[in-house]
Amino acid sequence: MFKDFSNTRIELIYLGLKSLIETKSGHGFHNADGGHPVYLIGSKGKISKEQDPADSPDKSALFKMLSSLSIKLKDNDIEASHYNWWQDLSTWQQYCQFIVTSYQDKINNSDENSLE
Repeated sequence: MFKDFSNTRIELIYLGLKSLIETKSGHGFHNADGGHPVYLIGSKGKISKEQDPADSPDKSALFKMLSSLSIKLKDNDIEASHYNWWQDLSTWQQYCQFIVTSYQDKINNSDENSLE
């Protein structure tokens, strides 16, 4: 997917796509909902047993791109650089865990803001 891209471009695209999750905008998720049960199920290493799940490794363009970029970055030894922004999102479980964590942060922050 990104075979002719330089490592710098791969890093930039990875960071941009990862920020879609971190900003909690909902872009790239089923119904713009990072809290959808399919991601919680995926974060536990399982695939939804629904006949046509809301999202899956085969359906999610965001996952496919981040997975491909993560694999490329690992192949280029990104882990040796010890960047604080690096997170391996190459598997559905890792991807879903990151989504769930980001979504929980959103809820926690909105709860804190509502107390003020």
